[in-house]
Amino acid sequence: MASLRSDFDELIRRVEAGRDFAHASFEPIFYLVFHPRDLLEAKLLMPAWTSKLRNNGWRMETFSIAEHVADILAKAPLRKIWLEADKKEPLAWQRTNKALGNALTVQRRLQGRLEEKLAALARIMHEGRRA
Repeated sequence: MASLRSDFDELIRRVEAGRDFAHASFEPIFYLVFHPRDLLEAKLLMPAWTSKLRNNGWRMETFSIAEHVADILAKAPLRKIWLEADKKEPLAWQRTNKALGNALTVQRRLQGRLEEKLAALARIMHEGRRA
């Protein structure tokens, strides 16, 4: 089984190799995907990975889905109602999951945040190319 460190090193090799110009003409996006059981290790390694990329001249941007989900749910207008409903029926998981899912997908709240981040990065890249 591959370790997170070796997976990260492979990701770096792929990024350094550059894109294949035979494909579409946009910058590739690389994902480091790992099993949820490795989440704590990944969080512990993130500062070292970030430093390694910066020391090699890369600009790294992150988008934590977990942080955005937590923020959206914490600021949801229906949050107080959800908490009261959960007090009355704490095991109504189906209803709870549907309410939380709707809070993230209605008006594309979570997807919209990711799209905003990608658009901002695209503007930065575009400005950098014109400079």
